[in-house]
Amino acid sequence: MQGRRLANWADDFPAAGDVFIAGGLHRGEIDQASRSGGEVLWGHHQVVETSSGLVVGGVGFHGPPKGGEVEIGYGIVPTRQGRGYATEAVSTLVSLALTMPEVVAVVASTDADNVASQRVLEKAGFQLVDRSDGGRYRIGRSSLDDACAHPPR
Repeated sequence: MQGRRLANWADDFPAAGDVFIAGGLHRGEIDQASRSGGEVLWGHHQVVETSSGLVVGGVGFHGPPKGGEVEIGYGIVPTRQGRGYATEAVSTLVSLALTMPEVVAVVASTDADNVASQRVLEKAGFQLVDRSDGGRYRIGRSSLDDACAHPPR
């Protein structure tokens, strides 16, 4: 299957991050079958552009929650960046995660030079909690309530 392209992929999908995640799934390093209540897959999901039906990125959990926190990651292919897809995907994933009783907070990390990713997290309501290694961001249930009451402009 390696090197095979699917018809519903954007021309520049998969990006390097998607290939890395797929490799982890294939090697069993990422537990694709872990579920909470049989409903939520604590793994990787594709981001599909509504207007074209093409897969343009990925968003997902780095595994099930640990100590009440679940970590997320995301990426959108270069040809579709700057359209709000990452913010929408991250916001949707956060909303889903925070409905699960075992999740008190969602966390994410960025590289120091990835300003676009930092902005995505800020737009989704995350707060910077640690500047080391680029930044660690967190959003909890009360933060989500505040973000919904006072959306960013």
